[in-house]
Amino acid sequence: SKIFAFVTFKKKASAEAAMEEDGSDFHGSKLKVRMAQSGTKEEAEEAPAKGAAAKAVSDTMIFIAGLGFDCNPEALTVHLTEQCGEVEHIDVPESKNKVSRGQSRGFAIVKFRKKKSSDAALALDGTEYR
Repeated sequence: SKIFAFVTFKKKASAEAAMEEDGSDFHGSKLKVRMAQSGTKEEAEEAPAKGAAAKAVSDTMIFIAGLGFDCNPEALTVHLTEQCGEVEHIDVPESKNKVSRGQSRGFAIVKFRKKKSSDAALALDGTEYR
């Protein structure tokens, strides 16, 4: 199974240093380190691994963890739009295993149209969403 993390650095230099770890060994697994990109998942998959991604860092994209496995992307979009501002794109990955296929994996990656909206969403950290 694949394991991944979404990490936010306070300083751009720290994020650039993390990029140097791309391809290194971590407990027997090869790391893939990429910068978050603005745009859709399809656009991100088409971009070259380092060059374009490193130029497309966006302060309007956030990662939300701890969502329920029954999380509905449309309902989450409405909630975040009402609480924070316009959502440009949301990705709530679904499980692919046979038992829980189609269920949310419990996290989302959200891109807002404006930085103040992503800041408002980050201020909700620790609050409950149903």
